Amino acid sequence: MKVIGTFGGKLKKIVQRIVWYQCEVCKTRHPSKKEALRCEKKPVEEKIFSLGDTVQLNRFVYCHNLQHPSQKFRAVGRIVRVRKPEPADEDYENRYLGGKRERKQSHVLSFEIKYKCPFCKKEKDALCLTPEMELVKKNKKNR
Repeated sequence: MKVIGTFGGKLKKIVQRIVWYQCEVCKTRHPSKKEALRCEKKPVEEKIFSLGDTVQLNRFVYCHNLQHPSQKFRAVGRIVRVRKPEPADEDYENRYLGGKRERKQSHVLSFEIKYKCPFCKKEKDALCLTPEMELVKKNKKNR
C-alpha cells in the first residue's frame, strides 16, 4: 500500500497493485518476466573460497582509531559468511573483469570477512568480492 499526497490535512489512501518477477538465482525483483528470465540465465561466478578460509585482501584497509590516524594495511582474516549471488554491477565488471565482453553479465559472490586491526587490536569486518582476496589458508573442514 502506498500513501500519496495530502488534502486538507487528511491523508488520501491510494492502493496500487505492483507485480514483480523474481530471479531464482539472486532473488532480485524485476518489473517484467523477460528481465527476470534474462537474469536467471546469467552464470554464477565459480566459488573459489568457502566458509572458514583465511584470506588476505588485495586492497588496503584503514584504521580509523584516533591514536593511529589513517594507518593502512592489508587485512588478513577469516571468511565468516558467504552471501547469496547478486548481479554484477558496471563498476565490478569494469574494475575486476577488465570490461571483457565474454566475462560480463554474471552473478557474483560476496564474502563477509572478520579480521583484527594490527594497530588498535579491534576485531572488524569487511564485505569483499572474489577478485579482492587471495587465499592464505584453506579451511580443513571444507577440503
